[in-house]
Amino acid sequence: MFYYYEVELGLATALVGLSFVIFAIWNMVNDPLVGFITDKPKKWSKKYGLRAPWILFGGFLQIAAFFFLFYIPFDVSDAKTNPWPLFLYMVIVTCIWDTFFSIFMTNYIGGFANVFRTPENRRKGSLTILLIGMFGNIFASGVLIPMVIIYGDPSSFIRAAALGCIALSIATLLFIPGIYESEEIKERYLKIHEMQEKQKLPYKEVLKIAFKNRDFVIYTIMFFLIEGIVGVMSRLSTLYLITPFNVQN
Repeated sequence: MFYYYEVELGLATALVGLSFVIFAIWNMVNDPLVGFITDKPKKWSKKYGLRAPWILFGGFLQIAAFFFLFYIPFDVSDAKTNPWPLFLYMVIVTCIWDTFFSIFMTNYIGGFANVFRTPENRRKGSLTILLIGMFGNIFASGVLIPMVIIYGDPSSFIRAAALGCIALSIATLLFIPGIYESEEIKERYLKIHEMQEKQKLPYKEVLKIAFKNRDFVIYTIMFFLIEGIVGVMSRLSTLYLITPFNVQN
């Protein structure tokens, strides 16, 4: 995203950075908001499940929004002299994408513990996620996408995004058997919701309870540090260090 908007489309670095700051702020607000809205049972929850419909809804819409992060439906040839239309587009579409992505992820992660009940099943499930994610990222970023992208040709990024969307759509369809919620799981959700309704804990009180848990605090800190390091290494170094080296060679 940073490379595409800055180098390929010509948006000023400061504006690209500002759009990421706005996105980060929205990301902080958006996750708990999405969780609050989707975590309560709806009329269709008893029939279709609490998590599965949200996972599919958020999954397919975030794929569509992802495509429009790269496909700009207006002329951006004057982005250097008139950057504001492209800047506003980037901010709005990124925040829309993140909203749908959060709907997908909060329900996917929230449903994991309720479907995988034993420590052994959770370890197996987490290992499967790790391996598929790791090899999927290597194949996509190291093999598939470089075959499509031509640096200096913005349209090739759009083709790469379209290819990614096809792969993501297939992956989301393959999700369906795994996110199926049995009657037992649905009943467990409803009982948990009834218990929460009786307690009527405000959001601030829930945060206090969570941050009194030492394991949760340690996990949160470590997750933050790991994601920060991975983000810098995989996002920035790939394009700003490895790509120029390959082009030079």
